[in-house]
Amino acid sequence: MTQETGESELTHLGNAIRHLRLTNRSSQEEMADKAKLDRSYFGAIERGEHNLSLKNIAKIAQALEVSIADLFVLSDKFKNGELA
Repeated sequence: MTQETGESELTHLGNAIRHLRLTNRSSQEEMADKAKLDRSYFGAIERGEHNLSLKNIAKIAQALEVSIADLFVLSDKFKNGELA
């Protein structure tokens, strides 16, 4: 995997997280608190600026009330252009 590909994967995952957060009508601060993550870190995740650990992906999925698999399915939809 090239660095460029890795960065775009993070961007797609961040878009999926943002999409689910907005669907839940939650602010970044509310979702970060629920996931027990710093708000600025959560914002950077949504922008695709951080390579997440599985532990933090699990925290976010739980806060969003979705499975980890659902996060990646939605991320693929952004990657494939099904969502923008």
